[in-house]
Amino acid sequence: MVVEIVDLNTAANQDVFDVYLGLTASGYDLANPNRAGVIHNALMAENWSQQTLQYFAQARINDGRVNPYWPRASILASVSLLIDRIPVSSHLTLIQTFLAAMDNLSLADMDHAMISWATELPKQTAVIRTSRTYARAWKSYQQAIQREIRENGLRYQ
Repeated sequence: MVVEIVDLNTAANQDVFDVYLGLTASGYDLANPNRAGVIHNALMAENWSQQTLQYFAQARINDGRVNPYWPRASILASVSLLIDRIPVSSHLTLIQTFLAAMDNLSLADMDHAMISWATELPKQTAVIRTSRTYARAWKSYQQAIQREIRENGLRYQ
C-alpha cells in the first residue's frame, strides 16, 4: 500500500511539493513511484545541502512503526500550507496552536523540539527552491499529476 503525504487535492500546491521534494531527496521511500520516478533524475542531479537533507531526514522515525514518516511528514506538509501566509514572528505560535488542535498526535509530537524543527521549514524550502534542478523537478511533477488526473480523473472530482 502506498501512503503519501501528497494527494491529488494538494499535489498542485508548490509549498507541499517543496516538502515532498525535500523528503524524497532525503530518502522518503513511501512516495507514489509514478511521481517519485518522474523527479528522481532531477533529485540525483542536484548537490543538495547536507543541512537540508538532514532536516528532512528528521521526518523519519525509526521505531518500527508501519509508516515511519507519521506524523512528521504530515506535520511538514500541513505547516507548509500555513506558514507562508503569516509573518515569521508568528510561526511558533501558529504551529503550536495547529498541533494542539490535532487529536491524533501524542504529547511527544507536540513538544518544543518538534515545534522548533517545524518552524525551520521555510529556511529549508528556500534552499530547495534555489537549487539548479528545482524548476525541472517542479515541471515534471506537475506533468505527472496532470497525467494521473487524466488517467484516474473521476476518482478525484
